[in-house]
Amino acid sequence: MINIAPKSLQLREYILGIISKYLKLKGCATILCYHSISDDGHLFSVTKKDFELQIKEILKSKHIVSLENLFNIENDHINNKIVITFDDGYENIFTSAYPILKKYGLQACVFISTFINKKGKSNYFSGKRLMNLEQIKKLVKEGWEIGYHTNSHIDLRHLDKRTLVNEIVNNKQIFEKDLGSKIIYFAYPYGLYNKETVDTVEKAGYKLAFTADGCKVNYYNSLFRIGRVLIDKYTKTEDLDALTSCQGLYFNRLLTSLLRFKDDYFSSLKIIEG
Repeated sequence: MINIAPKSLQLREYILGIISKYLKLKGCATILCYHSISDDGHLFSVTKKDFELQIKEILKSKHIVSLENLFNIENDHINNKIVITFDDGYENIFTSAYPILKKYGLQACVFISTFINKKGKSNYFSGKRLMNLEQIKKLVKEGWEIGYHTNSHIDLRHLDKRTLVNEIVNNKQIFEKDLGSKIIYFAYPYGLYNKETVDTVEKAGYKLAFTADGCKVNYYNSLFRIGRVLIDKYTKTEDLDALTSCQGLYFNRLLTSLLRFKDDYFSSLKIIEG
């Protein structure tokens, strides 16, 4: 069976190829958002082989740093800095991504959805096992940063105030107690947010919050709507240099916005029809 990318991602590949061929690339600070490191064929699963190739490609011309390091660098010196993040907290991050990053002396940030029971054992999300508490603690000891991704990975835009606070604040405090570490980073599930969501995250005491808007690091606009770039199984290693350039990120932000508008439009139609 031939694995053909969706037309939107074929367009991304085509435009990035043009950018790479005809423009002098200027590297911009970029936060990459991975999910699963696996051969399962899921859209947001990157194989171990491709993940290592991508890390090696990035290191040819850029520096991979932590979130803490990136946001302690003066704005004039953040170009060509890349941060690796993972959403959801799948176990394959621990078994596959962690050994590869350790091989190159690197760490990442993983945003945890707390499907963890009182005995510290994990559950499943999207058919894939999540890390347990001991695995997460091991990453902390290895210098990884841990962020929060809500308790149940739900679209926060449609929740009442009580449920919203429970997802963003209350369950995070329970997780902090179990983990033994303070959590200061937050990532919006599906990258979706609205004003009430952002306000709740800000009041909850987080230092930074991250979207999936597909743009360069834009913390000069808001510390609670910092853009990240989604990496999927169709992301080609040879396109990474263009994708993390200022020119490529401008296009990627536009494409992401158009796709988000399309998804929201058809979702609203379903609600009306339902």
